[in-house]
Amino acid sequence: MVDLNSYCGYNQVCGQAELLKGIIRYEQLDYRGAIEHLSAYSIRRDDEQVWNYLGMCHLKLKNYQIARNAFEKAFESNGKNQGALYNAGLASYLNEEYEMAIDFFNRSIELLPGDLNSWMGLGLAQTALHRFSDANKSFRQALAIDGKQWGPPYTILA
Repeated sequence: MVDLNSYCGYNQVCGQAELLKGIIRYEQLDYRGAIEHLSAYSIRRDDEQVWNYLGMCHLKLKNYQIARNAFEKAFESNGKNQGALYNAGLASYLNEEYEMAIDFFNRSIELLPGDLNSWMGLGLAQTALHRFSDANKSFRQALAIDGKQWGPPYTILA
């Protein structure tokens, strides 16, 4: 078995030990510890996976703006990462930046039109801005994708 600390100590460009420690801390729900290791790794490498983990850690810690920035970097690393756009929208929504959330959810939907969560997020952000007609269309689109998952429409807003 390879000792990653020793291996990466000799190969400074590696950083795998920091990445793996960060992932382990994330899985153990130690988000602050994960951020420490993942941030150290992100200095060495611009890696989509690391930005996603950093974003999730900050989302869990309610650092919504930092989470959004991390998800944006994940998307910059991979322009096909629809999940990063959705998560950036979620972070924006939770930070009450509804216009920005709408933009991220729309971009997410452009990449994956059948994403139920993006349609739901879009509808919730539109509702927060009192755009009820638009929200109704978004919720109906979500129900068309998978109405069984949500049950009757009234439970969405309850």
